Amino acid sequence: MIIAAGVTAGCAPSGDALADQRVDAYIGEPLSNLTDRGDTVADGDVTFMVQDASPRVGERATFSANMLRSSEWTIVNACSDGETIGESKVIEIAVIPTGHDIDEADFSDAIACEWDWVGDD
Repeated sequence: MIIAAGVTAGCAPSGDALADQRVDAYIGEPLSNLTDRGDTVADGDVTFMVQDASPRVGERATFSANMLRSSEWTIVNACSDGETIGESKVIEIAVIPTGHDIDEADFSDAIACEWDWVGDD
């Protein structure tokens, strides 16, 4: 699997619909639905991790950081350290190429969702 990690800085206006959503609400949607509005993904600095789960549907892992706003990837699992996107400092998602049925494989363990390392020295 390929992991792409990045830090995105942004300011979400109060009441922003994206900031008020849970990240797992985007499971089954194109990655671009979550990331096209990179300036409002969260209010503040966010560590954003993407796991390429393509091998689970019989494809090579080819995701790279320059694909972060692509609609050619579908979110198959997601979690964050906050209740909503706007409250999150860490967001982790797993993606597969668009065009696959997300029921083709079990993606329940495609992301770690362990935040103990956040802020560790």
